[in-house]
Amino acid sequence: MRTSVVSSRRAVSVSVLVHSNAKRVIASEYDLSDYIMDGENVLLAVVAPGWWNGVIYYNTYGLGLGMAFCAEINVNGEKIVTDESWQWKWDPIVSANIFDGETYDANAADPAWLSAAGEGWNAVELSEGPGGEMLPMTIPPILEQETYPAIDIFEPKKGVFVADFGQNIAGVLRFA
Repeated sequence: MRTSVVSSRRAVSVSVLVHSNAKRVIASEYDLSDYIMDGENVLLAVVAPGWWNGVIYYNTYGLGLGMAFCAEINVNGEKIVTDESWQWKWDPIVSANIFDGETYDANAADPAWLSAAGEGWNAVELSEGPGGEMLPMTIPPILEQETYPAIDIFEPKKGVFVADFGQNIAGVLRFA
């Protein structure tokens, strides 16, 4: 699972392959103190299936309902939790899987997404959690380690591009 947490248009964390399942729900904790501003604040989180609902373990660990996100934020003694007032929106990540990689549709990118403005926002649906024990993340997050330039980019069929890095890698493309 890719988890990107953005507050006040600044990334708080970008980690990948956070693993949870029906027996263990891994919780990540972030200190947002330096991100909270006077006035309205927006917390954005990007989640993707990754481990739990992919081609290898289809619905083995997942709820079968899609992705889930849960937050509890403490601000000056006030507790803010995910509830019916939260909203969700599709983003350009069309699919993501530990073995098949990520498909990103740049045509679907919406700059207004970062401000929570614009159209296309949907009411969240509350559901029971997956059960199991909630545990803190005890290992360092998986983050970008190295950058490799493509040695060749070709288009095997119209609209499909392949980047050749000259070696087998696991990673995310960055277009510059």
